[in-house]
Amino acid sequence: MKKLIIVITAVIALVLPQFAHAELNTDIRVKLGSAPGATKYEVGGLSTDLSRDGGGNFQAEVAFSPVQENPIGYVFGVGLFGRTHKGNDNSVPQTHVEYDAAGLSLTGGIGYKASPGFHFEGKGGLDLGSGKPKFSTPSQPIDSGGYSALSLILGGYYTVSKPGFQIGLELGAQTWRGNFRMQNGFGQWIDSYVRGDGGFANLVVGVRF
Repeated sequence: MKKLIIVITAVIALVLPQFAHAELNTDIRVKLGSAPGATKYEVGGLSTDLSRDGGGNFQAEVAFSPVQENPIGYVFGVGLFGRTHKGNDNSVPQTHVEYDAAGLSLTGGIGYKASPGFHFEGKGGLDLGSGKPKFSTPSQPIDSGGYSALSLILGGYYTVSKPGFQIGLELGAQTWRGNFRMQNGFGQWIDSYVRGDGGFANLVVGVRF
């Protein structure tokens, strides 16, 4: 995970200078969709497998791309997200886990203009923030921890005019990990985590300037 974060950060750092002297399209977008479920949690070195139970995603993003005749160009986005990942422990008694996270999202990649109003984007995403889980069965006190997610995203977007309304659909795959601390019966705080992976989809609405 750490190596992938370094790679995506490096790619984004390489893309940013491309925008320094370029005329830009600016897209303000709101995304609403799904999130991959949780597949495992670990407390005090003891791990438990979970069956995915989906999740939800909300993001507000500003995306930039250069105005150019060439149909292929760079894209970069920055925004905020709120997200929930869910999973079920099918042992007895059954335990339902929800990890709620929020933070900053960064995306970078390549855009392809298929027509004056329609374009595609293929990009990588890095999300960093914090969160903590909720368990359906009673548990010890829980404290929040760091959250990170890596995504591969393919999106298609139709823009009516410039400036004008934009609508799109994003499909992707994501791996994520949410850390937290749980207090044991002796009052000690134990480092713990929930993680998962899978596909997701976002409906996108926005405005291009």
